[in-house]
Amino acid sequence: EAVAGLVGAWSDRSDVAVHHVVGDRWLADAPPSREGPAGIMYRVIGYEDRMPLLYAASDCLVLPSAAEGVPLVILEAMSAGVPAVATAVGGVPGLLSGSCGILVEPSVSAGDLARAMERAMSTGWDGTAIRARAEAFSAARAAVLLDDLFMRIGSPGSA
Repeated sequence: EAVAGLVGAWSDRSDVAVHHVVGDRWLADAPPSREGPAGIMYRVIGYEDRMPLLYAASDCLVLPSAAEGVPLVILEAMSAGVPAVATAVGGVPGLLSGSCGILVEPSVSAGDLARAMERAMSTGWDGTAIRARAEAFSAARAAVLLDDLFMRIGSPGSA
């Protein structure tokens, strides 16, 4: 129902032909493909292990979660230069800046989420800047920061 509501709110976009809905358990009973309002198609993919292909074909990632920790899916999309529209829950606000996505309130309506998607689709995002932001959260970057911290803690005169 939530997917249908979002597609319905998005139905005035004639240039968007197909929405891909990717997820896991909560999509188990959803039909694999469906026509929404105004003939807009959406495909329910379920679990997908070829996400880099979907990111490469995507204009934006939408993550309207009620609760999250630090969602890897946002970092994966950002690593591909794809901006995100996501609810401001958990660690999401720490990941997204105005240069790589749009934050919406967790209680957002389908219409408000569709308007945020519209803003995302009409923004000239800098894919290089989005990828650079994702790199700040990479394992390699975390290792450098931890090494620096341990060196400072272990050096004489620290306490």
